[in-house]
Amino acid sequence: MKAFITSLLFGLSIAACTTTALPTEDNRWTRLFDGKTLEGWFLHHGDLPFEVRDGEIVGSTAVDVSTRYLATIEQYDDFILELEMNNAAGENSGVQFRSVIDAPFYKGLTGYQLEVDPSEREWTGGIYFEGIGTWQHPPIHNPKCTAAWRKDGWNRLRIETKGEKLRTFVNGEACAYLFDEYLRQGHIGLQVHAIGSNANAAGAQTRWRNIRILSEPLASDYTAGEANADSNSHLIDRLSPIEIANGWELVRNRVGDISQWNFEQIANPINAVVSDANVLNLNAKRGSSVAKIPMPEKSFHLIADFQIEAGTAGEILYPVTLTNNSGETKRCLASYRIFDDRSLETRLETDPNLMGSLTDKIAAKNLSETGRPKRILYDNAWRRLEIRVLNGTVEHWLNAVKVVEHHECEDLTRVDTSSITLKVDKGGLRLRTIKLRTY
Repeated sequence: MKAFITSLLFGLSIAACTTTALPTEDNRWTRLFDGKTLEGWFLHHGDLPFEVRDGEIVGSTAVDVSTRYLATIEQYDDFILELEMNNAAGENSGVQFRSVIDAPFYKGLTGYQLEVDPSEREWTGGIYFEGIGTWQHPPIHNPKCTAAWRKDGWNRLRIETKGEKLRTFVNGEACAYLFDEYLRQGHIGLQVHAIGSNANAAGAQTRWRNIRILSEPLASDYTAGEANADSNSHLIDRLSPIEIANGWELVRNRVGDISQWNFEQIANPINAVVSDANVLNLNAKRGSSVAKIPMPEKSFHLIADFQIEAGTAGEILYPVTLTNNSGETKRCLASYRIFDDRSLETRLETDPNLMGSLTDKIAAKNLSETGRPKRILYDNAWRRLEIRVLNGTVEHWLNAVKVVEHHECEDLTRVDTSSITLKVDKGGLRLRTIKLRTY
């Protein structure tokens, strides 16, 4: 890969440390930290500096100091990065990569982040989109990854990027496996998260050492992929190689009236680069708007990225075959609620008619992150919904977290249907990259 030099207005850097826990390196690797200075790095989004102590980079939390980053002056596209990190103090942190400093909506470092999450959630190793505020691939379905982080000692991290394929590793365990096209190059950064006014969290240290990069990796340098690996894709109007291998399909060619589809250019919110996409538009200006996805009586997994207009209300009706407590098997029509939560001044967690709920029956709430609220919609960015019907369990997902799980048909309308129906009764809904896998 080629390294790109950004501004020379910043004056700070890194190369390698005196301790060695990383694999023996060859001369193709470049040390980013020399163990003595911060030459080659710059401080971004904060005025509390990082320090060098005993061959380590140290960042400390402080009251009323914003989230800040120590970033490389150079930018990188395809690379392999290895480093060690110690976050024994237990504050949220991470390692940024392919990140930029000039996003129009966030003053911090915007881009991909290998999350370091010492909370009970334990999503260390997942990829979070810093600045946009979305989880691109949390390790919810990867228990080996979530168990890999050692809270009280040093940990080995590895990041691999090649085109639209991004992978992370924690202490040798594979974690995130993401296909994403938003950013193809950017800075590498070390993050210290803000703690607000919480004085009890002040002075917590995060430490890094042995930071090195392979900026022109060969194909043989990358970790071999697996067709059945836990992966996620945010490619626009395309399937990833892993999705293709596992039987996913784009359903645009068999969904709705052709007049409901538009071929549009989707602007990247970070750098205005556009991607072409088929977009399904459901607008209720002249009454309810409906589109149908032909659906055999099978278990399935549906994923769609969407934008929702202010005040929108509707639902996704989908068929399920479940067994109730009496052992009776029933065919039902269930409903994923479409609703603009932003239109309400107050939101009751028990309201079964908010976004992601089993309409009128089960209120959507965050089932993936203990003690955290549902990840609601807060702007006009593209978000993601999912419906999974498999092995007698139905799940609703919203913005990477599970919000509903149910197992019975008895409280649902008993209707036999062969379609998934997308219906908007008020406002407007736009959907792209609608993906379906049947079992």
